[in-house]
This record gives sequence, structure tokens and C-alpha cells, in this order.
Amino acid sequence: MGRRRTNNLNLPPRMHLKGGAYYYVTTGKPRRWIFLSKDLGEAKLEWAKLEQAPVPGEVGVFKAVAEHFRQDYIPKRAAKTQAEYDRALDRLLEVFGDMALDAILPTHVQTYVERRSAKVAANREKALLSALWNWARAKGYTSQPNPCAGIKGNPEAGRGAYIDDALFMRVYLCADEPLRRAMLLAYYTGQRVNDVLRLRRDAVRDGCLWFKQAKTGVIVRVRVIGRLAALIRALKRPLGKVSSIYLLTDEEGRALSYHALRYRFDKARELAGVRGAEFQFRDLRGKAATDVDDIKHAQSLLGHSSSTMTEHYVKLKAGEKTAPVARRIRSHGEEL
Repeated sequence: MGRRRTNNLNLPPRMHLKGGAYYYVTTGKPRRWIFLSKDLGEAKLEWAKLEQAPVPGEVGVFKAVAEHFRQDYIPKRAAKTQAEYDRALDRLLEVFGDMALDAILPTHVQTYVERRSAKVAANREKALLSALWNWARAKGYTSQPNPCAGIKGNPEAGRGAYIDDALFMRVYLCADEPLRRAMLLAYYTGQRVNDVLRLRRDAVRDGCLWFKQAKTGVIVRVRVIGRLAALIRALKRPLGKVSSIYLLTDEEGRALSYHALRYRFDKARELAGVRGAEFQFRDLRGKAATDVDDIKHAQSLLGHSSSTMTEHYVKLKAGEKTAPVARRIRSHGEEL
């Protein structure tokens, strides 16, 4: 019989902590120290596999799995996505936190989606729960089927706002100089707001403005010509005394952050008497796609993988452009 443990009493038999890592120590001779993990939750999973024993109860509780998911999965995403996932995970923890992972059933997910007051947010949270479950299966936390499979989300109406030139100008004329620059850059290039904000001076090369889209990883090169070329020349002249490596800056020359842009845009929109539902900054991407009036051009500008995706996007924003009925109406010798 081995010696009675005098420290780390929370560890299961034959698991030991040494040098900040957890090991499984065999009972035979010579004894072997098998590395498990530096993470206690992962270490207990590996311990259960070696012992051919059930996973310790506290490891299989949703909140324990969710926190490990937060540390392992979420940091690998883009910064904006990380913030969205963190908020969604906090909401899920409020409901499922103390439940055993294997006790979560499709009926629980369905009830969550139906009862959540923010219907669109419920869909995003269900999607995150599904991603968490697939991750947990891969990590060995559960072997149960994904309870989100087959659960329909709440209906969502796509945002169909098209920003015409008059509405654009109403807000633009009430905007300060950093916001005006951001609005024009987003419109001329058709890129997402975060991709526009993180543009650096060295993104202008070989006669193009280079984007690597954070959401998809797609590289888009926009030719620096015409009005975009004039804008880029203006952007390279710093607004403040400090010169930044970023193209979009505030009056002090510091990089323009997402929150600063949001504040400035909300303020300009309020001064213009425009409601939030009428015009959101992200609508400039749809305006750009619609205004080029060529589906192939719009597809390459937006970085879409297929023209079908772009066609749907443009139709949603401005409606499909089509021809009228050409046939004449004839009856009893009359013709219209």
C-alpha cells in the first residue's frame, strides 16, 4: 500500500502535482511519472482514461467545462469575436452553470431558445453552446450527442437597410474629421468596420490597399485609384502631432478604436436626426456592394467565395433590379 497523501488532497489517487504540472504515477516498479496536463480539468480527464474510471463529477459540471472552453477555445478567435463569445458564455452559465454536462438535453436547449427575451442573441448563444459541445466531445468531457442538433433558432429578419446618398450625407456633414475619414474608407473599400480600423500604413503597397479579413481570413486587394487614392493621401497626413502606424486616427494622432468610432458615429447620427435603426456603420458595406452595380465587382470587393452569396447580400440591401413586363395587353382590337 502506498503512503497516505498529506497534501493536494483534492487530487484523485495516483495523480500528483509537480513543478506546476499534473502527473499520473504508476504503482508497478519501476514507477513511471506520466504527464497529464498543466490544467487540472484536462489532467483529471486523462486520469480517468488511464484508470478507466468515470470523469470526476466536478469536471463534468457545465461551469467547469465552460471555463476551460473559455481559456482554450475563445482566445484563438478575433478580438471582437472573443468579446461576443465571452458575453454569450456568461449568459449560458446563468442557466446551465450548475448542471452536469451530460444532463443537458435537447429539450433544455429548446426551452432556452424559446424563453430568452433577446431572440437574436438566443440564436448566437445556441450556436456557441453547440461549438462548446463539439469541443467538449473532442476533449473527452462527454460522449453524448450534441443537444443543439435539430433545434431551430428564432426567426431572424436580415438587415435590409440601404443607405442612399442623401442619408449618408446627412450623417457625414454632422461628423468630425476622424469619423468622416472612416466613413469614406469603409464605403470606398466595402470592408467590415474592424478590418478598416486595423489598417496600417504599410497595407498600402504595390498600388493596392491590402486587407486580410479577420472574420474569414480572405485577402482582398483594393486598387488605390480615383477617390480612394485621394483619401489615402489625406490619411497619410496625421491629424495630430503624433504620427501613427494606423491609417485611421483621432485628432491626437492615436489609432481610432472601435468604441471611439461608435461614440462619434452615434453622436453624428443624433445631430443629423437619424435613428439607429435607419443607419448603422456596418450598412456602408452593403451600400458599397450595391453601388458598384456589377455583381462580380461586388463579389471581389466583399471577399465572398461565390456570386450567389453576393447576390443575396445585394438583394437584401436594395432589392433585386429587374426589367418590367414587355408584353402588350390586347383584347377586342384594343392594345395597351
